[in-house]
Amino acid sequence: MNSNQKRLVLVGGGQTHAPVLKKLGMQSAVNLDIALISANSIVPYSGMLPGYIAGSYTKEECLIDLRHICNFAGARFVQANVTGLDFKNKLVLLEDRPPIPYDILSLNVGIVPNLEGIVGKEHIAPIKPAIAFFQKWISTLAKIKRGEYGKRFRVGILGAGAGGIETAFTTEQRLRDIIPEVEIHIFQRRKEILQSLNDGTREKVLKILKERKIHLHLNEEIRKVVPNKNSFDCETLQGSDFQLDYIIGAVKAKTLDWIEESDLTKDENGFVLVNDFLESVSHPNVFAVGDIASMKNHPRPKAGVFAVRQSIPLYNNLIHLAEDKPLEKFKPQENFLTLLNLGDGRAIASRGKYSLGAAKWIWKWKNKIDTEFMQKFQNLPAKMNKPMKPDATDEMQCRGCGSKVSSEILKTALDRLENYLPSIKKANLPNSTNSKYAKIRIGLKDREDSAMISISQKLQLVQSVDYFKPIVADLFIAGQIAANHCLNDLYAKGVRAHSAQAIVNLTEESSQSGEDLFQILAGACSVFVIEGVELLGGHTNAGKEFGLGFVCNGFQEEDHFFSKQNARQDELIIITKPIGVGLAFAADMRNRVSPLCVDAAIQSMLLSNFNAIDILKKMKVRACTDITGFGLAGHLLEILKASRLSAKIHLDKIPLLFELNSILEKNPEIQSSLFPSNWKSFDSYFTGEKTHPMYRVLFDPQTSGGLLFTLPPNHAEKCLAELKRVGYNAVVIGSVSKLARGSEPTVRC
Repeated sequence: MNSNQKRLVLVGGGQTHAPVLKKLGMQSAVNLDIALISANSIVPYSGMLPGYIAGSYTKEECLIDLRHICNFAGARFVQANVTGLDFKNKLVLLEDRPPIPYDILSLNVGIVPNLEGIVGKEHIAPIKPAIAFFQKWISTLAKIKRGEYGKRFRVGILGAGAGGIETAFTTEQRLRDIIPEVEIHIFQRRKEILQSLNDGTREKVLKILKERKIHLHLNEEIRKVVPNKNSFDCETLQGSDFQLDYIIGAVKAKTLDWIEESDLTKDENGFVLVNDFLESVSHPNVFAVGDIASMKNHPRPKAGVFAVRQSIPLYNNLIHLAEDKPLEKFKPQENFLTLLNLGDGRAIASRGKYSLGAAKWIWKWKNKIDTEFMQKFQNLPAKMNKPMKPDATDEMQCRGCGSKVSSEILKTALDRLENYLPSIKKANLPNSTNSKYAKIRIGLKDREDSAMISISQKLQLVQSVDYFKPIVADLFIAGQIAANHCLNDLYAKGVRAHSAQAIVNLTEESSQSGEDLFQILAGACSVFVIEGVELLGGHTNAGKEFGLGFVCNGFQEEDHFFSKQNARQDELIIITKPIGVGLAFAADMRNRVSPLCVDAAIQSMLLSNFNAIDILKKMKVRACTDITGFGLAGHLLEILKASRLSAKIHLDKIPLLFELNSILEKNPEIQSSLFPSNWKSFDSYFTGEKTHPMYRVLFDPQTSGGLLFTLPPNHAEKCLAELKRVGYNAVVIGSVSKLARGSEPTVRC
């Protein structure tokens, strides 16, 4: 960010912001520092949600991947819950993390059904936010298929607007394919349905509802929901009782709580009131679009078509505001096209006073519109302009531990250094190392994860250092990952951390270096505080790329250091986390992986190994390391070489990150930057099933990876149970065995 750049913060990844981000990515001269804040990295496209319910689309076909669009736009993706707005200081307030500053703010956060006044509303599945509905719908379908509801399933839909009606038709279509008896009930508090559409459309829909035996209850609204075993007892305001298995909320919408509590001027329904520039009437430089906004001079119904068509005027006005140019007015169309999906391969078209269908060609037309909209956001190349700008020749270079130097380079340099040091020491005074004050117990020649220095007969100082380029653009999350990763070297030795010092390289062209530094250190400290680590200070530097590391210190009073040298014959090999982080991000850079896989990788890196230490000590673990840049293969070999053992591992038992199997099958050519050198260094030590799809993941570099340790078989079951109890997906992947005299350690797969 240069001195003339303005900070643009987009809150929400709705159907207006997604096209705006793409357009920003296509304009290389845009002088903005951009951040998108969203609670989820994926958002369903609302136009395809009914089709997904009916089974016409897969989950992947109707999800917008916000992280990929941000990569294309050179924007920072911030995955967080917004809790409020501080207009005085121009801050977006976030849950459990520091606020994000802005110069220009745009809100596209959507709406939620208003379920206030319903007793037991927590048992209702709101149709918005769509991502939460997705998850609950998938879970419910799985239960139906498992037979948990028997042969009958009863659905209640609250609301008979376009969303409620489409949901009724598509739900009925999907369910009748998987369960014999389906009951669909629509509850509408008013005396008519589809109030925003014409009489002809209403008449057609009423006829089809009757034909498909969908029950419509007009002037009736659910007011009480009480769970009863696997179903719900529902009571209406009019005194009627219904037994339902699943309840969907599609009633009149309301704003989110933090919007409602803000100082933004709102209309009578609580929606942000904006002028003809899509700018808040009360707060300059704050825009609101989509369902959350209401145009003061041009009120319109809540419909996705308006959100999409606001993207071009919003983009233009964001650019104009950034360049101090006059804003452009926007007037939405008077009439809009509504295409109602009937779920059976037909649709009804409604616009103004005209109604067409039901017909299959209208469904094909709707499908074409929706799929073409989604195709705009697929297969976008990654730019990653901010905050970590790679050179053009380095665009696909991996980050995190994927950017480490190879093990061969490291080993050669350290071997030479170890031979060179004695000649230096001879030329200096014998006490130049201050050896009378402290004795080095584990140092350079031991090649452990951490060094150990005895500072008294009973107390040892254990120290480690690590540094890398952040693997994610969200600097707060990057700081959390870096803290976890750097602390792991101590945890792998069974040592709790005491303190840390930071090593930070800031991008030299950035004018918001202070904000970047604060965000990344705040993320790190959010980990340190929980785990009792004090940040003592550190050193910052300016350079071409952002980087962060920590020198971590810990003290150990008892002699229980988890050395790589202490593995014993016949012990089992256990890991605490799934692997595949490097592969996930390498695939993400090429737009070849599900965003859910990237989310799983981030959550894995955010899982600290802190809670495993006491369990491993209690189980008398002796040999342990953490899995980082040299992958499972390299770090397992470190233990085997140090302990003079061989091993056997079961590839099928090694846990892999969510959805990575598809990458192994469809895109075997994708690999992290460090993969080739890991393969070159370690492949010769492995034998057996090298054609197995899982084999190459052994060489995949991990950032903030799990612990890898050996354990006597009689302790394994209890150890795994204890680790799983505190949140680790720990598994036994193999065992160590005796090494034949004079041979090198090998691993049989």
